[in-house]
Amino acid sequence: MTLQKDQKTSVSLHVAIIDESPLFRVGVAQALLCHDPHVNVVEGGSAGDALRIAAVSGIDIMFLDPALAPTGAQILAELCVSNPSLIVVVIAASEHEEDVSKALRLGARGYILKHAPVRELIDAVATVQRGDRFLSSALGARVVFNLAMPLQHRSLRPASLGLTHRELEIVKEVSIGATNKEIALALGIREKTVKFHMTNIMEKLQVRNRVEAVVAVGQMFRRSA
Repeated sequence: MTLQKDQKTSVSLHVAIIDESPLFRVGVAQALLCHDPHVNVVEGGSAGDALRIAAVSGIDIMFLDPALAPTGAQILAELCVSNPSLIVVVIAASEHEEDVSKALRLGARGYILKHAPVRELIDAVATVQRGDRFLSSALGARVVFNLAMPLQHRSLRPASLGLTHRELEIVKEVSIGATNKEIALALGIREKTVKFHMTNIMEKLQVRNRVEAVVAVGQMFRRSA
């Protein structure tokens, strides 16, 4: 099924929604169309639909439920490998850190909870379009913190990560959701200094934002453990 608010309006973004529930798919599609009449939405209800749509439809962003029976997670991995230009965003019911971490490792550029407000769906589209990762606010700080839990419990030297002690301290603060201002207060430094360190951290880790920095450090700790 393809939905477009106004067939006379030029299409600027092609989106696929892959979920077993027709009602859920329609709800997501209508939310996108109400926000932007230039969006074209294609729906699918199976893993097979996901592969077929990705192969023939010129989709920019695909919202995918990895719980699709029987091979949703495998399809996620296959999509990310075989279609590198396709942005896959997981849209799921699970809030478990293991599921979020797995989705990101397999190549998903975002993770949205099914009960998230419509505003998050719109924000997710804008975020992944500019090349950043997106996590639902309901799990963001908690999940990112869990992904970086080795920061709290391991005694590995920052140098093994290519970071200074101060930079690792800042990543640790970011992992619990602290803002630049809160980090500055916690560490007794200026906010401008925090921004300077964050720029260096992202350059060293070759990531594009704070979430990716924390995930990258957490994964480095896990590999070194």
